[in-house]
Amino acid sequence: MKNLRSRKIIYLLVIIFFYLWGVFTVKEKIFPYYLIKVINQNLFETFLEKKQSTSKKMGNSPKRIALVEKYSLNQDIWRDRTYFNKKNDHRLKEFFIIEIIRHLEDKVYLEFLEDVVVYRPLCKKNDNVEYSIFNGWNKASFEMLIEGNSCIHKEVYKKKFKKGTYSFSPGGPISSDPIFIEGLKNIKSIKVK
Repeated sequence: MKNLRSRKIIYLLVIIFFYLWGVFTVKEKIFPYYLIKVINQNLFETFLEKKQSTSKKMGNSPKRIALVEKYSLNQDIWRDRTYFNKKNDHRLKEFFIIEIIRHLEDKVYLEFLEDVVVYRPLCKKNDNVEYSIFNGWNKASFEMLIEGNSCIHKEVYKKKFKKGTYSFSPGGPISSDPIFIEGLKNIKSIKVK
């Protein structure tokens, strides 16, 4: 009887341990998170193909310089890197993200079909002259923390844009600066040119 009870306790502890380990690995994105991510991408190709076809219907093409997506918590910020925001992520809940590559050098052209606010987390190592109050940019009331190998994006600047087409520098020269959009009703209200 004692042996059976101790086995049940051990099984329960093992289950709790692996559950907590799973929660921790997903939140902190540590081993075996990336291994599982690679396995999922290779095993579930049909799911990924469906996602790409949905993305194309929304005006996003894999060959495009930028993709528009509704931001989700702990989402990868760049298309080609697995860096994510670690601070005030809940503030971005209703935002859209313009996913660009980490070391983009070309300008990004966006057409807004309604008035929006653009947020740019900046890295101090980049040339951030254009984000001055003289150009209409103001410091946001919150910070982010996107840690990369070459740059850490912390301070967030915002600017209001009216309906129309605008060009955005990618940031740099060390790393591109992420682009977040607030105020869109849906993904069809923005077009990447």
